[in-house]
Amino acid sequence: MGEPLMVNPNSYERVHHVLNSIMTARHPQQQWSMVGCDGVPYMLAHKLRDQNPELHDILMWPGQGNFEINFVKLLFKLLWPVGLESLATMVGYNSPKALQYAFQAANHHKSWELLQLYFQCFVQRQISDYEKTTVAPSATDFCHWISVQPNPTYRYIYTMVFRYLIALFMFRQGMREGKPSLLLGGRFIVAELFYTNNSRIYMEVNFRDIMTRLKAPTEVLQALQGNGTFSQTGNLNRREGGDFVLEGQNRKIKMFAPPGLPTHQQWKSICRFLDPLYKVRPLM
Repeated sequence: MGEPLMVNPNSYERVHHVLNSIMTARHPQQQWSMVGCDGVPYMLAHKLRDQNPELHDILMWPGQGNFEINFVKLLFKLLWPVGLESLATMVGYNSPKALQYAFQAANHHKSWELLQLYFQCFVQRQISDYEKTTVAPSATDFCHWISVQPNPTYRYIYTMVFRYLIALFMFRQGMREGKPSLLLGGRFIVAELFYTNNSRIYMEVNFRDIMTRLKAPTEVLQALQGNGTFSQTGNLNRREGGDFVLEGQNRKIKMFAPPGLPTHQQWKSICRFLDPLYKVRPLM
């Protein structure tokens, strides 16, 4: 765990302070510095980097975990009227408040389970309907059969399930297994949904990340792809984005925080000694 900066990166001035601190702390022979952040801080930092030559050696790196969260929320909005609300009711979200909670995808793990269930249900339903119409089923014929269906909702569900949900599963598998091509292939497809919901912040984050990858020298791109996801347990099939890793570290820090609101000094002290504190915790 590194030294924390007690700054809320919500303005150009504060983000500039953070970036300067990173540049000051790095090794003199270090050519590039990777900085991971999301949303508004990412956009502010990118603009500052473009405007300040002394920051050109910084590589901005968005967290893949927040991409996944935003993808799930978007899919919930688009699928809610076409079966997802009914499915949520079937699995126990009965009251209006419970349905609103499910619709907002407030619990990412529960929301992910609902999307998986939705995928299984509608894949089986549409393939079963298709198999009743032919004695020689094939993938090509199935796609043609879908295209001539008179019900636009039926075709819409096919697109959402067989294009966007499968792409989301690709993205997640690429992140968990550390496979950049699979991760980016899935992300580029699902990112189309940002433009259906006017998700301005993540439209720009996605675009700037693509441009960084296109402009980066080969050795820098290899370093970026090799450090896009991390495993905290050592299991290389259970990787996650750097933003999720930081959230896990934040939970550990709060375990040792005193009751109430910790002071800046208390927060720094815990961060500096987090690893030894966590090792001796079972003995306490």
